[in-house]
Amino acid sequence: MTEANIYILQKSPWQKAFPKLLEQVVARNNRIHVFCDDENFMRECDDLLWTFEQLAFLTHASANDPLPLEQPILLSTAEDILNNANILAITGAKLPSNTKVFEKVILMVQEGDRIAYELVKTHIKGLESQSIRCNFFKQSPAGSWERTNSFEAKSK
Repeated sequence: MTEANIYILQKSPWQKAFPKLLEQVVARNNRIHVFCDDENFMRECDDLLWTFEQLAFLTHASANDPLPLEQPILLSTAEDILNNANILAITGAKLPSNTKVFEKVILMVQEGDRIAYELVKTHIKGLESQSIRCNFFKQSPAGSWERTNSFEAKSK
């Protein structure tokens, strides 16, 4: 049964937290389909995964690259699962129609980002309408994740 984890960022910006989360997911032998709204954002994510830390590297590719099946992290604007991913990361405004084929869906939102907050609220409604259970995690001041009972990010 598919479930969704929604991460509410309080300390780290998305550009730091998202690659770290992907790193942890891949370390557990999962494969990730990063669903992007458009080619421009997909290229930005690609650049981010190459440069998020000076000494870190996340093996990944975009759906436009050769051998997508071999990639633990695949960035794509399409819903097609070209790398046998079991985890879906949603990074934008679109909620794919095939979310239930994944074991887990992950979303991140920066507390205080009103537009992103409203978008994630819409995604939560869409996920729940598909009977996907949503779990909520809030970043502590120390940077660790603490489970919370609801989506309570503050928006500005």
